[in-house]
Amino acid sequence: MFTWTAFAIVISWQLFIFLCIAWKKKTTPNVILKILWQSMAVGLVFGIAFDLLVGEYLGVYTYLGIGFTFPFLIINGIFSWGFMIAAAALLYKHSFFGMYAYSIAIAVAYESVNYFYPVWHWTFHESFLLEELVLIFAAYFGALFLMGVAMSPFTKQSFAFLHTQK
Repeated sequence: MFTWTAFAIVISWQLFIFLCIAWKKKTTPNVILKILWQSMAVGLVFGIAFDLLVGEYLGVYTYLGIGFTFPFLIINGIFSWGFMIAAAALLYKHSFFGMYAYSIAIAVAYESVNYFYPVWHWTFHESFLLEELVLIFAAYFGALFLMGVAMSPFTKQSFAFLHTQK
């Protein structure tokens, strides 16, 4: 039961981060709802594929107490991946450095919450500190960039490598 409570806390935090980014970017409620619905649909497909390929097949991470069960993958894809993809969709039009800075902040927030309410476990065989540094300064940026690419057909945005579009 603790695992599902921790999962609810993590996805609530992910939604909160998305809403903070939307507020900072002065996103209208209609656009927020549109992005959420689209990202939850994309999250279902993207999340299940990513979880099965990177998590289960490559063994990079696992879900504590839940595993890669099909019902969990569906719920996780819609909500956890969906909310993270929603944040990525808002950040995708930032410059490289802007998106990179946001990815570090998101990584710190997600990993901090997961530390106190564990849902996933990274299976690297390095030290905890090295593992977290790689995740925070590289992996999250790569994942957010891929999510932005996955949402670009819906948002009609392209990545602004050098400047922030308004």
